[in-house]
Amino acid sequence: MGCSFSGLNALYDAVNGGGDVWINENRFRILRQLGEGGFAYVFLVKEVLTESAAASGDGIAKKLKDPSRVSDDGTYAMKKVLIQNTEQLELVREEIRVSSLFSHPNLLPLLDHAIISVKPTQEGSWKHEAYLLFPVHLDGTLLDNAKAMNAKKEFFSTSDVLHIFQQLCAGLKHMHNFDPPYAHNDVKPGNVLITHRKGQPPLAILMDFGSSRPARKQIRSRSEALQLQEWASEHCSAPFRAPELWDCPSHADIDERTDIWSLGCTLFAIMYGASPFEYALGESGGSLQLAIVNAQVKWPPSGPKPPYPEALHQFVNWMLQPQATVRPRIDDIVYHTTSIRRNQYKTYFDLYPEVGFNIQMGKPKFGVPVRTEAMKGRFRDIYVGLVGAFEAANSAFMGWNSAVQFVFYGLAVLLGFVIVALIIFSCSKLINMPNISSTSHHHITEKPKQAMNTSMAIHVEPQIVVIMAGDEKPTYLATPVLRPIQHSDEQV
Repeated sequence: MGCSFSGLNALYDAVNGGGDVWINENRFRILRQLGEGGFAYVFLVKEVLTESAAASGDGIAKKLKDPSRVSDDGTYAMKKVLIQNTEQLELVREEIRVSSLFSHPNLLPLLDHAIISVKPTQEGSWKHEAYLLFPVHLDGTLLDNAKAMNAKKEFFSTSDVLHIFQQLCAGLKHMHNFDPPYAHNDVKPGNVLITHRKGQPPLAILMDFGSSRPARKQIRSRSEALQLQEWASEHCSAPFRAPELWDCPSHADIDERTDIWSLGCTLFAIMYGASPFEYALGESGGSLQLAIVNAQVKWPPSGPKPPYPEALHQFVNWMLQPQATVRPRIDDIVYHTTSIRRNQYKTYFDLYPEVGFNIQMGKPKFGVPVRTEAMKGRFRDIYVGLVGAFEAANSAFMGWNSAVQFVFYGLAVLLGFVIVALIIFSCSKLINMPNISSTSHHHITEKPKQAMNTSMAIHVEPQIVVIMAGDEKPTYLATPVLRPIQHSDEQV
């Protein structure tokens, strides 16, 4: 959709609410204000149709390709943005462009929009106004619901927690699998719309794509790292911001896993009403940045009864890995969310501990009963160890303007060759291992080795065999013969 700058396309009759607004050729009446923030206001509006237009199905319904987006009662949410300068204008245009890219039931769709020119007034200096039309969800955001529930000391059920979270994952997966992948960059309860449905779990929709950008960025200098940190401080909410956006290395590859960190914080907030780091600071104080960079997660002593399963706590810890390179991707999160729901709130790692992941420590563990899973476990262990070592070295030495860092890189490469050799050696040993099956208690039982008799025919020189026949008869000598000797563990 293009942006319209004609003052006739969006015209309101009253400055302080209660008037009519034209968005392109469709007319809407402002009913009341729903919220505000910064230079933006959100209003509940109702489409105004003439009798002839209503009968012929004209209006916004004619413009929408998806009939499910048409409101039954003609009400919508309209976002009005006051634009003061060229930079803000470009940001609004980018939000419109990005919002128009996605089509998914768990992402809030942009139905229509208009940007108009406005003459400066005594009260303000803006030169443009933007009007964005969306479907309306009157039950508020997840943040609104969490505040209301906390006041009543109520909690979402485990089933509702997982259902809401699964819908957020589905929406993010659509963005992360886009070409090129997009990161939302501001996943938080305040950007999740909730609609309560009778006899059904709540509907969750992710909104506000003003911070969304292509996810993958290469940082190759200190100035680029500082620019990213400055941008993140303006566009990403602090309690849900990933560590790499707080303290970005001078040499780093940023990707969509910044959203995974925010998703882990949001899952915590669905359960307990706030980011884990907001909760930790409320308990002990300190620095928000330090708590996030060190992933200091504290769990509230109180909660629903019965309490949330430990699998959910482990799930949150898994997403809150300070090192982005070992953080799971959205496909992993979707898979494990489905697994938890299907297996009565047990994670895949709970069901199969021998191939599991030590989520508390953020490291894979090795305890594998069969050959193929042992190989997977060793590869995973080596991979995470390598990644952690290189990330630590990268953060420590990229800031140096010295040749010392290259010495360490040379040692790291040498260490890499040694580890590759160890991998090859380990795999060769595993391939030659007999397959070992585990008992129901996951104990590996070793069977005693049975002696294997190997027959080998060897021609030897004739020998005299003495045969003792007993007391009544004399000793006889057998006729010398040529015969093969059987090699075995028994002595002849």
